[in-house]
Amino acid sequence: MNANWSLRPHTPLFFGASIFLALILLAVIFLKSMLSDCSFIGSNACGTDLQNRAELRESIEKIKREIAGVHRKISKIECKDERFYEEKEPKIDAPLWNDGNLDALDGCWDLAWDYSLIRQSDSRKMKVLSWGMCFNNNTDLGQQTIEFDDGTACRNQPIKAEFLKEDDKTKLQLSDTRHVQCTNNGQIIERKALCELSADALHADCKIVHVNENGTWPPYGEKIDVKLEKRKR
Repeated sequence: MNANWSLRPHTPLFFGASIFLALILLAVIFLKSMLSDCSFIGSNACGTDLQNRAELRESIEKIKREIAGVHRKISKIECKDERFYEEKEPKIDAPLWNDGNLDALDGCWDLAWDYSLIRQSDSRKMKVLSWGMCFNNNTDLGQQTIEFDDGTACRNQPIKAEFLKEDDKTKLQLSDTRHVQCTNNGQIIERKALCELSADALHADCKIVHVNENGTWPPYGEKIDVKLEKRKR
């Protein structure tokens, strides 16, 4: 059996919606008239109303400018995911380190913390601007370069690496093979650094001691003196 049919709105619902839309339209017209001039409700106190509306518009424009400024600042912020930090700070090969394998040192390392030394001649505190060292081909002897804030530099000086077992941990000992020779007729008294790998394998925390005048070595202190990171290739 065929039948003719069509979609028709439910009469009471349609009628109610029409009234609601009409009320919204009247409200918009009323507000627009209030903001445009004073003739809609008369001219009494019109000057005051105009001033208030002008102040309101000025406040709205100010807020718009502030929002735009914040939006510009937010748009300049670059969000980095974890992969960025992994690329920026190469991880140290923890298994090789823990095995005491010198291959873990292959490449170059840089100072990643504030480090200062006292100049003996005048007791001046000299800040180290950079300290880098490189090891190659599974050898224990590398080269280091140190630069200070007064322009003094100690370039291509020997440094020796050795892994030690201490407290059930594998630690790296770095040793100057002699007093480190520098420009400006300077030198760094021979040092040893004992370094422990961080839990995330992103750096090594090192304690440093200098040889005594009688040739003996003092014990390492509790304080971490420097932090070393592997240089990005």
